[in-house]
Amino acid sequence: QTLLTLGRRLIQQQLDQTHGYYYRGLALEMLGRYPEAEEDILKARTIFFENNPPADADGRMIPNWEPPEILDRALQRIRAAQEG
Repeated sequence: QTLLTLGRRLIQQQLDQTHGYYYRGLALEMLGRYPEAEEDILKARTIFFENNPPADADGRMIPNWEPPEILDRALQRIRAAQEG
């Protein structure tokens, strides 16, 4: 419940940051509310890619760019739990 509250508070304060959505999604996953958790993690991924595109303005790939692995792992866990 504390993590859920923290996530909600962060979302209210910083709509364009991933942390709130990640924490709320993690809390919802722990509560077994998988569709809502998946929605929040997907929102966090969207914000991540908007704020950190893999290519620069000229379309060149940014060296050493890393995808949001922690968000991808969370999505894998949620989808595995939904499948049973």
